[in-house]
Amino acid sequence: MPGRSTRTHAALAHAWALLQRAAEAEDPGGTGSLQWTITDEQERRFAALVEALGLGELERVLLGLASLPALTPGAAQLLGTLGGRAGPGPSPLLLARFAEHDGHAPETALAALGADARLRHRGALEAVPGATPEGTVLVASARALNAVLGADVHPAAATAGVDVLEVPRLPVGRDVALGALAAALALPAPSTPCAVRGRDGAYAVAAASERGALCADATLLLDTPFARDLMLWAALAARPIALRELAAVPADRRGDLLRVVRGAPVPVVLLLLTGADALAVADVTVRTIELPGPMPAERRRMWEAACGEPEIAAAMASHRFGPAEIDEICSIAESMCPPGVPLHLKTVQAAARAVTDHGITELADRLPLGPTWDDIVLMPRSRSGLEAVGAYLRNRDAVRRTPGYERMFAGRGLTALFAGESGTGKTLAARVLAASVGLDVFRVDLSGLYSRWLGEMEKNLDRVFSAADDIDAVLFFDEADVVFGRRGEASDAQGRYGNLSTAYLLQRIEAFDGVVVLATNFAQNIDPAFLRRVDVFVDFPEPDEATRGRLWSSMLAAAGVDINGLDLPFLTARFQIAGGAIRNATISALVFAADADRTMTMDDLLRAIALEYRKLGRLVLASDFGPYYDTVREYVG
Repeated sequence: MPGRSTRTHAALAHAWALLQRAAEAEDPGGTGSLQWTITDEQERRFAALVEALGLGELERVLLGLASLPALTPGAAQLLGTLGGRAGPGPSPLLLARFAEHDGHAPETALAALGADARLRHRGALEAVPGATPEGTVLVASARALNAVLGADVHPAAATAGVDVLEVPRLPVGRDVALGALAAALALPAPSTPCAVRGRDGAYAVAAASERGALCADATLLLDTPFARDLMLWAALAARPIALRELAAVPADRRGDLLRVVRGAPVPVVLLLLTGADALAVADVTVRTIELPGPMPAERRRMWEAACGEPEIAAAMASHRFGPAEIDEICSIAESMCPPGVPLHLKTVQAAARAVTDHGITELADRLPLGPTWDDIVLMPRSRSGLEAVGAYLRNRDAVRRTPGYERMFAGRGLTALFAGESGTGKTLAARVLAASVGLDVFRVDLSGLYSRWLGEMEKNLDRVFSAADDIDAVLFFDEADVVFGRRGEASDAQGRYGNLSTAYLLQRIEAFDGVVVLATNFAQNIDPAFLRRVDVFVDFPEPDEATRGRLWSSMLAAAGVDINGLDLPFLTARFQIAGGAIRNATISALVFAADADRTMTMDDLLRAIALEYRKLGRLVLASDFGPYYDTVREYVG
């Protein structure tokens, strides 16, 4: 009998010899005409398959015996002689019998052929139930045979739910976390699963392995045939598997998923992309590697590697894209440019919006780019609060580089509460703040989010915050009092769920590394417990007379109106309305003037103000409109 080294490097020939020996014992001289057709190259590939799957000597013999019928015609004939029937492969009992000829106990061989044993769990062997009158037979899987025959072991088309990630072409940065991940991937069959918390987790796994990775939806591994096929694919490609969408795995199937993970022939990394993903493995002991977002200097290197334009890299580095998003954005931007035309910053910015809009615009509205600080008219106390938020936006990267910041304040952004009546400038102020530092601002209607997605609040909040973090956007939550109002004791399931959702929103706000602005028309209704967590409170009171004068002047000047014939002191003193109402009145007056084909007059403005009064529920009184009362008499009542 050949020695151990021969078995390792000529395992198929060894299996063939076992078959012949058993057949000769039953039919002496009956195997003389059978030919051996397996090549040395196929032997080499079989040895590589065995090594990739991490199989032992007994498993190597059993896999070789089960593979022979598909690799050499003589083997099928021998099995027919020994089993007394023709079939696609040997039964487990017949394989155990062959193994006994090689010195292995039959019960040990049968255990190695079990449904949860490595040969079948890792996709090398497949059971064919009812293939013969005796029952199930075992055959080598199609992918395993392809590996031995030198055919393509990858799917003909991309499998839904599985992405093939090549080694990234852009630097990942975050060297400490990447080094820890590389060390975890190098461990032989760790008993504790590895998890990566961070949105670039899959990209980092592909980089740390130095061979790329397979990224799959976790629910796919609940399908046993698919899971085994994926395991074999990954082993043959020598790539780790990154599992996403952990939260989608039903709670009663998470144990099944972990058994698949622990029995994999390659490292399997759990991707904690959302808070729900982390909760899905909260009861499991995992080794979690924190992957923070890249720092500005790292992002700048990524942009330079992706587009080759230092100016664009410097301008885009403030946006918190990861390497995968940067790669995608640059590819889209290049496709938007005519041949031979170099990339322009505006093209890259447009491509960035195209990438990020898909993730957030279903749940939030992008507000128009705001005016400048010179264009907004506010009460002094409102402006001072806004300037504090602006200072944070301008200097946060420098502050983060302060020694000890990451240890004490990591993962902490800024939360501002804008409080004031409708029309006092809360939304406009958020637009001005974001535009002053080149950021986008998205408005989320919290009342609509709660009522529309009851039961899916956490998932949608994760999508909003993750997308906002990608582009470093400012999040503007309107009607905050709906969610953070004073709460009583919940008396029903919906009320209890609302309290849980509010707690989850608060958790996401506190973990968000950007700026969250919450707006309310009713500051007195906000829960004091929430107010204590607000970093900056900006009050937007009704404008005083001086501020109203500046608002009227600013609005009319922006509309191109000659104010010489208008009585602005009268408008300012008589009508105590907010900036939003002044803007609406200016627009309505422009319409009245255009309809009359003349320049704007006081009559146009007074009619427009009367309309605003009606919208605000105010009475149109002679004491307010004075000598112009006859002009607006039609609005009385």
